[in-house]
Amino acid sequence: GRVENGRLRVTGRADDVIITGGENLSLVAVEATLSVRFPDLACAAFAVDDRQWGQALHVAVVGATGAVGGALLPKLLENGHAVKALVRNPAQASLGDIEVVEGDVLSGAGLGAALEGVDVAYYLIHSMGRSPGDFELNDRIGAENFARAAESAGVRRIVYLGGLPPSGGGSAHLSSRAEVAEILATGVPEPVHARAAMVIGADSASFTMLSQLVHRLPLMVGPKWIDTRTQ
Repeated sequence: GRVENGRLRVTGRADDVIITGGENLSLVAVEATLSVRFPDLACAAFAVDDRQWGQALHVAVVGATGAVGGALLPKLLENGHAVKALVRNPAQASLGDIEVVEGDVLSGAGLGAALEGVDVAYYLIHSMGRSPGDFELNDRIGAENFARAAESAGVRRIVYLGGLPPSGGGSAHLSSRAEVAEILATGVPEPVHARAAMVIGADSASFTMLSQLVHRLPLMVGPKWIDTRTQ
């Protein structure tokens, strides 16, 4: 969003945070506009020095072969960014002209090469149903390895795709996703935690799971988190 003619036009929101953008904005003016727009709330504005917006960036994508990563890559290339993809098996990755780096967040292999010279890294993976063993432990190890490698490489921002916060106690999966966001935030000065519900796409893990349940299981007992609202 941005301030136009003294009025705040909001296009992005996360809980009680409103993101505005523009050139040479006065924080005092933004706070005054917020106070008028939301008179019952205590409002404060702060700035993030982000002079690289609009410029070509060096970007690394973890999870490039997934549904979200596959949709993201062409957009990054269209905007002129230099893109690298970290994959476990390059022979099975069909990513066109993208620079592919072989590696694995669990072992830490390849992270240094994948993040060298990178401005922004997209972390679009999770371990549930994909890695053997305790998925919560694997998610934690992978995030810790990635955060350390990002800090060592001087990565400015990690964009992480997590899940929506549960309305009740939640599931182990959603709790793990929230923990991963906290871990990744320790490795860079500008962490971004994007949260989404089920990703509807032919190749997405959540949609594939739902499709298999519908076709193979005519009746099931729903867990408590089944009532979590979706988008």
